[in-house]
Amino acid sequence: MDRIEQHLLRLLFDLTHQTARFHSSPAPWTQLSTYDTDGFAAFPTSAPTACLTSHDRAPARTRRGESVNANSGRTFQPPSQHQDNLHTPQLPPAYRPIQGTSAPHPVAVVEGIPGTEKSALTRILAARLNASHLRTPPDPHTQWTPVTNVYLGPLPQLAFDLSALLHTSDLIRRVQPHGPVVVDQYLSFLIAHHATTHQVPLNTVASIVNPLRPYIAPPTRTYYLKPPPKTHRQPTDTTPTDSKDTSATPPQFLTHLTDIAKGDETAVWLDTDNKTPDEIADWILTDLQHPHP
Repeated sequence: MDRIEQHLLRLLFDLTHQTARFHSSPAPWTQLSTYDTDGFAAFPTSAPTACLTSHDRAPARTRRGESVNANSGRTFQPPSQHQDNLHTPQLPPAYRPIQGTSAPHPVAVVEGIPGTEKSALTRILAARLNASHLRTPPDPHTQWTPVTNVYLGPLPQLAFDLSALLHTSDLIRRVQPHGPVVVDQYLSFLIAHHATTHQVPLNTVASIVNPLRPYIAPPTRTYYLKPPPKTHRQPTDTTPTDSKDTSATPPQFLTHLTDIAKGDETAVWLDTDNKTPDEIADWILTDLQHPHP
């Protein structure tokens, strides 16, 4: 825990320093650039922008196991959800989440690279399930993200993104006793996005995240959306603004997301090619009604 405390102290110092710098500018918002609309740091401009068509196809139902990180050549071993408490210290009482009333309501998480229409799909699912609709990062983090993306270094950015994730977990616990919950991007997206943006090995990001896993609310299912093998995807009538060119996303993002999914016991891969968000929602609604072995 000493290393974590050092990181937190450094983050607090950096945040104080960057806040002072931000307020010292006569027009700080004019310094902001364009960001990834999924709410995290912008992808590096030097990252490849080739179309995501050459990646290995993942099975419909992934299983836990090792995979090779294409960037580093090292083996990425995703942590087991059932073994988190064996590898991480127990959280101090003040840091333990407030547990809500036990309820059988499902928590459905939708993960995928930008351009797979996650937002449209999660809105449709929430409406059909009469569910609470959450997104990572939630408010108030969404208001602070543009500033942190400009002024914070990679590690403080990760700390900020993790605080958003923990806040999403608190919101899940708050609303789950009252009904189903649908979450637009969650833990897997955060890890894959950070590793892609800052060219950090997945194992390194996971080692920082692991001590916080006891706090993270577990999903019932995590639906990973395969991008269509096309350079451009035409907008749908349901959401004319959500569809984007997936070729603008670095190929490493999908590789990282695939590696993480192989260690996710809640993972279900869905092919989005030639399917509308409504059609995908139909399949998910059916899947949620049947427990997986």
